[in-house]
Amino acid sequence: MYKNRIILTRFFYLLIALLTSIEAFAQSYFQQEVNYKIHVTLNDKIHELFAEETIEYINNSPDTLKFIYFHLWPNAYKNHQTAFAKQCMESGDMKFQYATKDMLGYIDELDFKINNEKVKWALDEKNIDVCKIILNRPLLPKEKINISTPFHVKIPSNFSRMGHEGNSYQLTQWYPKPTVYDKDGWHPMPYLDQGEFYSEFGNFDVSITLPRNYIVAATGNLQNEDERNWLKKCADETAKIQNFKNIKSIKISSDTIQKTLHFTQDSVHDFAWFADKNFLVLNGKVKMPTSQNIVETWAFFEPASGELWKHATDYIRDALVYYSQWIGEYPYKNCSAVLTPLGTGGGMEYPTITAIDYCHDTTSLEQVIMHEVGHNWFYGILGSDERDHPWMDEGINSFYEMRYTYTKYPHKNLLNELSLNTNSSVLKSLSKYPPYYLNYLLYLYMARQHQDQHSNLTSTEYTQMNYGIIVYYKTAYLFNYLLNYLDVDEFDKIMKIYFEKWKFKHPQADDLKQIFTENCKADLNWFFDDLIKTTKKIDYKILSIKKGFDPLSFTGDCWDLTICNKGDIVAPFPISSVLNDSIISTKWMDGFSGTKTIKVHFIDFDKLVIDANFFMPDFQRKNNTIKKKGVFKKVEPIHFKFLVGIENADKTEFYYLPVAGWNNYNKTMLGVLLYNNLLPARNFEYQLMPMYSYVKNDFAGTGKLNYTMYPKSGVFHNINISLSAMQYAWEHDSGNNFQRYKGEADFKIRANIKSPIEIHFICNSIAATDIFYKENDIDFYENFIFTYNRKKVTDQIGLNFATQVGKDFTKCSINADYKFLFTKNKAISFHLFAGKFIYNNTYKANLNFRLSGTSGLDDYTYSDVFLGRTESIQSDTNNVFAHQFVKNDGAFVVWSPFQSKDWLVSLNMTTALPIPLPIKFYAGIATFPKINMFDLQHFYTWETGIELRIIPDIFSIFLPLFYADDIKQTNDMYTSRYVQKIRFTLNLNKLNIFEIKKNRTDLSFVM
Repeated sequence: MYKNRIILTRFFYLLIALLTSIEAFAQSYFQQEVNYKIHVTLNDKIHELFAEETIEYINNSPDTLKFIYFHLWPNAYKNHQTAFAKQCMESGDMKFQYATKDMLGYIDELDFKINNEKVKWALDEKNIDVCKIILNRPLLPKEKINISTPFHVKIPSNFSRMGHEGNSYQLTQWYPKPTVYDKDGWHPMPYLDQGEFYSEFGNFDVSITLPRNYIVAATGNLQNEDERNWLKKCADETAKIQNFKNIKSIKISSDTIQKTLHFTQDSVHDFAWFADKNFLVLNGKVKMPTSQNIVETWAFFEPASGELWKHATDYIRDALVYYSQWIGEYPYKNCSAVLTPLGTGGGMEYPTITAIDYCHDTTSLEQVIMHEVGHNWFYGILGSDERDHPWMDEGINSFYEMRYTYTKYPHKNLLNELSLNTNSSVLKSLSKYPPYYLNYLLYLYMARQHQDQHSNLTSTEYTQMNYGIIVYYKTAYLFNYLLNYLDVDEFDKIMKIYFEKWKFKHPQADDLKQIFTENCKADLNWFFDDLIKTTKKIDYKILSIKKGFDPLSFTGDCWDLTICNKGDIVAPFPISSVLNDSIISTKWMDGFSGTKTIKVHFIDFDKLVIDANFFMPDFQRKNNTIKKKGVFKKVEPIHFKFLVGIENADKTEFYYLPVAGWNNYNKTMLGVLLYNNLLPARNFEYQLMPMYSYVKNDFAGTGKLNYTMYPKSGVFHNINISLSAMQYAWEHDSGNNFQRYKGEADFKIRANIKSPIEIHFICNSIAATDIFYKENDIDFYENFIFTYNRKKVTDQIGLNFATQVGKDFTKCSINADYKFLFTKNKAISFHLFAGKFIYNNTYKANLNFRLSGTSGLDDYTYSDVFLGRTESIQSDTNNVFAHQFVKNDGAFVVWSPFQSKDWLVSLNMTTALPIPLPIKFYAGIATFPKINMFDLQHFYTWETGIELRIIPDIFSIFLPLFYADDIKQTNDMYTSRYVQKIRFTLNLNKLNIFEIKKNRTDLSFVM
C-alpha cells in the first residue's frame, strides 16, 4: 500500500510537471493589444497635420514593463542623418539628399501623458524617429494604460511612402505608435525605404477633418452615411464615363467648409489614408466564397489614368476571391486601391487599402493591384516581422501573385504578352516558358555570379538588387516548387491551417516551418533549412541510361537511370518522360547525395528530363537531359540563334550577330559575332568576331575565351582566366596588320556583398606587333596590376598600381581618382598620376610617359580602339583622326610632344559648371625632368579648358583655353589654327556589352 502511494505520488508530480510545461509552452506566445483613437485635421495650405491621439495599451506579456518605445516615423524625413536618409544614399537615390528645407517633414508638439499624468520621454540617441517613454509606474502583466499626446506633422514631399504632391496626400506611418514587444523584447526600428514594418494589432477609431471637397480613401469602414452616399454617387458617375481622355485633372480650390470623416476598423495593425480633390471613384461588391459575406471594393484614381483603372475593382475582386479560396477568408468589410504618386514606386500595402503607383498598361496594373491586395494576408492578417523576415510577406505573397497569374490566365502567357510590347530580344526569348520562369532566371542571374543571398536575411542585409530578386522572386519560385512537390491540395490544406492558427497574430519563420512539419508526412528540412536559409545550390546531373530489369514490376521492363547530385542540397526532383518535345509523364523522386541508379518505368519517350516543368531552382540545366537512343545521348541538337537569347537547356546553342566595322585603314568591314549565351553567365564564355575588309581584301577581327572560377571559400570571390587576340590593318596602302595576343588572370578579392569596395589583382602577358619601330615584329610585356575602387553615391575613389616589364625596361605607375558629387548631378573630379621607370635601357620613345595622353601610334599594347591609329598631329594635323586620344599618363588635353623616359607626375581636375548643359571645366598641372631638346624654361606646366561631354565616359570633345607658354610654343609649331588644337576621346571599348555584363549586377543594360 505504501509503495503504491509512493508510485502514485510520483506519477501525480510527474503529471503536474507535464501539465505545467504544456501550459508554459502554450503561454510562451503573447502579443500586446493597442487600440487607437485619433482626431486629425489637415491644413492643406501649409501641408501640415494637427492631431490628438489616445492609445489604450494592454500588456498581455508575462513581463512588467517600465518603459515603452514609440515610432515617430515622420521624423525620418527631418534631416539627412536619419536611417532613411542614409539608406537612400547607399542605394543611389539622391532625391532626398538634395531636397530643399520646405520639402522635408517631421513630427513634433508631442506631450505624452499616461492616464492623464505627464511622463518623461526622449528621442532615441541614434534614431530620431524612435522615442522612449518612461512609465511613472511599472505596467504589470494583464494591466492596461491610456497613453495620450497631441502631435503635429509637417508633411514631406513624396520621397517614400508618406508625403504629398501638391494637394494630393498620402498619409502613411503618420502617427505615433508603440513598437512591438514580443518574446524577443522591443523592436524600436527606424523608418526605412528598403525594409518594412512590424506593428501591434488593435482597433482604430480615426476622425479626419479637412476641406469638404476632398475625396478620402482610408483604412477601415467609413461611418458617415452622407459621405458614403456621396462616394457611391461619384462611383456611379465614373462608371458612366465612356472616354476618360475627355476628363482632365484641374486645380481645384479647397472648400472653405470643413468636414469630419469617421473611420473605424478592428483587428488591424496600421491605419493609412489618402486625400485628393481630383479622385474618380469606382465601387463594387464581392461575395466571399465560404461565409457569403459581402465585401465592398473601391478604386480611387485620377482622370488621366481612367482608361487603365476602369476595371480596377474587378482586379480587387478576383484577388479577394482567389486568396480567400487558397488561404483563408478575407475578414474585413472593405478593400480599396488608390492611385498615388508613391516615392517608392510599384505599390504599398496597408490594412484594407493599398497604394498603387502609375502603371503603363493594364497587365502591370492588375499584377500590382492583386499583389498589394494580397498583402492583406501577408502581412496584414498574418503579421510577421517584415524587417527581420521579409520573405514571409513579400516572398510568399509574390508566390500567390504568380499563382494568380497562371490560374486566371492559363492560356495567356504574360511573358509572351510582355514581349509583344517591347523590342527586347531577351524578353521575346522568354515567351515559350511558363510565367514563373522569369523568377528562376532572375535568381540564376545573380547565383551564377555568386552574388546571390539567401532568403532568410533581414531586409537591411540585402543589396538593393537582391532585395527584389531573392526576397520576392526567388522565394516565390521556391514556394511554387514546394506546392508542386507536395501537391496543390496538401499545400493549400497546410496554408489554411497556418492562416487559422496565426491570423491576427505575429507568426515568425519557425512558426511557419512548424505548421508544415506537423501537417506534412514528408521531411521538409531541405526546403526550410537549406533552400530558405542558405545559398546552397541544387544541381542534379544525368550520367547514363540503359535498359534494365525490375523483378517487382508486372512486365519487368524498366530503364536504369544513373544520376549524380553535384549540388549541395538533398532535395526531391521530378523526372519526366518526353516524346516529340511533349511531356508524357512525370514522377517525383526523393533526393539523395552522391551518385545513384534509379529504375524508371516510362515506356513511350525519346528522352528523360530532370525538372522538365522548371519547378526547381536547378543551377545547371544543361546536364538534366538524356536521350533514349543515339551516340551522343546527352548532347542536344545544335541550334544557331540570331541576336541575344536566354540559355536554352534543350538546345546546344550558338548565337550570332552580323556586324559591321570601320577604321581608316581596313575601311568598311563586314563579319559575324559568334558567342555563347549572354544571360545568365556561364563559367566558360567565348566571343569570336571575324570580319573581312573589302578594301584590303584581308581578314580582321577579335576573339576571346573566358573562364571564371568561383571558390566556395578563401581570399578570392572569383578568378577570371582569359585569352584574347586581335588583328587589324595599320597602314593605308600596304598589307601590314598588327596583332595583339593577351593572356590574363584576374583575381577579385572576396568582400561583404554590400561593401562599396572592390579589389582586384591582375596579371597579364601581352604579345603585340611593334608598328612604331618596324624592325621588330612582336614585343612582349608583362603587367602586374592592383586596383582598388570604392563607389558611394556622393563620392568615389579609385586606385590603380601597375608595374610593366618589357625588354630592357621596367616601369611603375599610380593612378588615383576621386570624384565628389557636390549638388544633384554636379560633380568635381581629381586625377593624380605618378609614373617612374625603375629600369630603362631602351631607345623606344613610345614607351615613355606622355604628358598629353596616348595617341594611336603610342598605344603599343593596343588597349584602346582608334579609328586612325597611325595618324598624328605632327604629321597631319588636319586629319580628324589625329586628334583622338586617351586621357592617360599626364592626361593633358592640349597636345604637346613632351614625354619622359624617367618620371612624370600630374594632377588633373574636372568640374561641372553651374549651367544645365553637359559642359565641364578642366585644369591640369604636371611636373617632369627638364627636357633639353625642347629648351624648356621650367620643369612644370599647366593647362585649362572646356570639355563637351557628349556621351559620358564614351565621347567628349575638349576645347583648350589657356596653357603654359612652353606648351604653347611647341603646340603652335604644328597647329596654327584653333580648330587644330581641339581633341576628342572616343572610348569605344567601353561599349563592349560582354564587359558591361561582367561588371554589373543589374539587368538594365539588356532589358
